[in-house]
Amino acid sequence: MAARATIASERSAANLRSAEALVDRSLLKFQDFRQEALVLDSWLKLESGNRKAALAQARAALDVDPELTSDHWHDPLLFLEPLKWKSLAPMCRRIADELKFSTTRALLGLCLFKAGERDEAVQTISQGLTHDPDNGVLQATNAYILFALSRVEDARASLRLVGRADKPKLAALVSARVCHQVGDIVCAEKAYRELLAHEIPTMAAMTGLTEILLRKTVVQGDHIQEKPPKQLRADRDAAEELLRKARALSPNYRPANELLEIAK
Repeated sequence: MAARATIASERSAANLRSAEALVDRSLLKFQDFRQEALVLDSWLKLESGNRKAALAQARAALDVDPELTSDHWHDPLLFLEPLKWKSLAPMCRRIADELKFSTTRALLGLCLFKAGERDEAVQTISQGLTHDPDNGVLQATNAYILFALSRVEDARASLRLVGRADKPKLAALVSARVCHQVGDIVCAEKAYRELLAHEIPTMAAMTGLTEILLRKTVVQGDHIQEKPPKQLRADRDAAEELLRKARALSPNYRPANELLEIAK
């Protein structure tokens, strides 16, 4: 909010640098509004003339869980209009117009979708895939949008077109959620573990795997008897450690706090 206020007052080189510093501080400290901050940072770097850094931040934004901010608790009295996606979408459009890459088209499609412009979002991604059907970032973004529209089988089809080399984090996240929704827990656990292998922690993977591990230790008919007590204890210990890490990263992350009830 401070960064947007800074550039709104005067779009000078000094103010752009000040805004970038504020956004960098936010990215270091907070999990929520992370994707929004990366979009803003990409736009700021573009305005400063650093096209390479702008593209890098646009790509980084697509590695963030699109539900990360909405999965946090925020005081309903806070005025957050400047950080909503309808306000950020024009920045995404400028980034895509100036940096004509499949990555920036994917970001524009995601921004439009989150801003409520669903038809244009789908069209934007479809046009991108027409020109670059093998692009993993476009396919992962397409899968996310399809899954959010409850088109689960179409999302799975899009995920199958994502290559294994340099697989986007978003593809693994959507895959985990698709598998979880259809009840394929083995597939979901594999995808969550794949996400946790990345250098930067993914909170959705922490809580997703935590839920799977915790439910393995809860009595459900005779199923609990299929595993030896030592393995059940190891699963529970691993779940509690993941939950501790998730809550340490962001205490207002609702999925982690909801899992506390299962862990008790």
